[in-house]
Amino acid sequence: MKCKSILSCYLAFVAVLLALPASGQGYVSSSLLRSGRWIKIAVTEPGIYRIGYSGLKNMGFADPSAVALYGNNSGQLSFYNNGTAPDDLREISFMTDRGSDNIFNEGDFIIFYGEGTHRYRYNKSTGYYDFLRHHYSDTAYYFLTARPGAAQPVTTEELPSGAPGRFSVATDVTFRYETEGVNLIKSGREWYQQVIPGKENQVIPLFSNLITGERIRYRFRALARSDKESLFMLKQGMTVIKNIPVSPVNMRDLNGVYATVITAADSCYPESSAPLFSVIFSNSGDLAASGYIDYMDLQGRAQLKYTDRQLFISDSRTAAEGSVTQFSITSSNLLKVWDVTDPFSPVAIQATFSAGKTTFAVNTDSLRQFIAFDNQHLMQPIIVPGEIPNQDLHSLPPAKMIIVTHPLFVPYAERLAEMHLSDDGTTSLIVTPRQIYNEFSGGIPDAVAIRNFVRMVHEKGKTSSIPLKYLLLFGDGSYENKTPPPLNTSFIPTWQSVNSHVGVLSFTSDDFYGLLDDGEGEADGLLDIGIGRLPVTDTTGAGIVTRKIGSYLLTPAFGSWKNILCMVADDEDGNLHMTDAESLSAQAYASAPPLTVDKIYLDAYRQETSVTGNSYPDAVAAINDRI
Repeated sequence: MKCKSILSCYLAFVAVLLALPASGQGYVSSSLLRSGRWIKIAVTEPGIYRIGYSGLKNMGFADPSAVALYGNNSGQLSFYNNGTAPDDLREISFMTDRGSDNIFNEGDFIIFYGEGTHRYRYNKSTGYYDFLRHHYSDTAYYFLTARPGAAQPVTTEELPSGAPGRFSVATDVTFRYETEGVNLIKSGREWYQQVIPGKENQVIPLFSNLITGERIRYRFRALARSDKESLFMLKQGMTVIKNIPVSPVNMRDLNGVYATVITAADSCYPESSAPLFSVIFSNSGDLAASGYIDYMDLQGRAQLKYTDRQLFISDSRTAAEGSVTQFSITSSNLLKVWDVTDPFSPVAIQATFSAGKTTFAVNTDSLRQFIAFDNQHLMQPIIVPGEIPNQDLHSLPPAKMIIVTHPLFVPYAERLAEMHLSDDGTTSLIVTPRQIYNEFSGGIPDAVAIRNFVRMVHEKGKTSSIPLKYLLLFGDGSYENKTPPPLNTSFIPTWQSVNSHVGVLSFTSDDFYGLLDDGEGEADGLLDIGIGRLPVTDTTGAGIVTRKIGSYLLTPAFGSWKNILCMVADDEDGNLHMTDAESLSAQAYASAPPLTVDKIYLDAYRQETSVTGNSYPDAVAAINDRI
């Protein structure tokens, strides 16, 4: 995976998820994408974005004034079935600048509030803004189409009826230092930045105008792999603010704790209004030691001053029942202010300008998020080339099997579906991940979107004569979910466990896609359907496996491949895997007596040790012979 740039956000932004009831998730009958002409645009960070009249014309819209904006960017979707799953596309409010002639033409533009895929969520009990990373994409998407009269304009909020009782000239600000560079054991969803022992790793928050009399709170997480105690040192400027010792690990235990995790949380006063931090890893003289930074979160208070970029405002000290707060921003001119607490329906706030201050008053019964900006500091979205083909997964008929396939393998998936239909009447739905993302995650790659689509088909199938029984994933997967083919084998995304530093606790499983009942998710629950994956990486492999399955279906005789069950188990973890294999063998034999159980247990074979590690050549030969 390529190293990601340091992610920062000048304020803590909270995404409001409009939750549906956890029981009885509702679904639209058909998708908005079923008709019309659709263009996709991409953003990577939160802010106000501008699309000009000429830009809309270049996208192929004959009448740019008829454009409407849609999306359903909810950040990382919940791995649990908890009623928060987005469904199809939602309309996004935007503002149109028509110029002095009040006609939308050359020189005019639309502006909208867009978000990236990552989020901050305020935790009232701790006072922290918790960072929520998206594990499948760093890019979010929005959709443009022509729908005369359908555009949803940004409305203006009425002034509060009462006088301000609170006055704010500051905002909470946050910064996350994180570089996703390496996955230690090539498993799990956590990625880290490897650091060179003794080298100072700069942490440069995009803070300005910090209030030096207010403490900065920080949270730090890192890992070290060494058979001696090592150390992480945190510094602000030249001052050491924290030494964090790291306990050693057993370097010879490749399946246990690969690296020790440490966390630290504390606070300090900033040395300036724009402080600099750094992290140093000390290996204590162990040349084989390695250190890794997971993240460093910083949270402080900054003055409300508008300079050369959009200003996010989120002041947790203003939220109180029945309160009205007046916010004052130091600026050189009148700023536009939007409330973006609900990112789907931002609201314009009435503001005034006097004596170098943009001022506005609003009700602050709860924590609200605002963005102040002017037309000189608007951002530009990325236009995704080409049109989106019309689709409508929401109105698909029920079927016994879903085949989720990478576009490269669609012809082979269609051939396989025809085989099953001819063999036993099994009906299939063939869809691609991108089609699923468009209707179930706002176009953003996310394994959860696939699970949610399967769940919809499963729920609808309960009331039909064709209940969903099977899911086939046609294409290989990878622990490296953010890097697509051809640079990686991530044709169909994988669910990964959170743990990425303990061998026996880190794993991947496609069972995630079959946990479809309310409250189930992650690795918790019981399978509702059968799931399989054909881990092909090219059309040659897809053709071979399709022909092989066809030969199985056309061969009614029970050959040895149908009668012999081969159990393979290693001898690690206190013989746990051999014990499980014995139990499964007994159950299989009891339920299907014609089966002949063949066992290949590594403990029964000679182990060879070399500079590259331990191996079982005779066991490998036995497995190959059985295959």
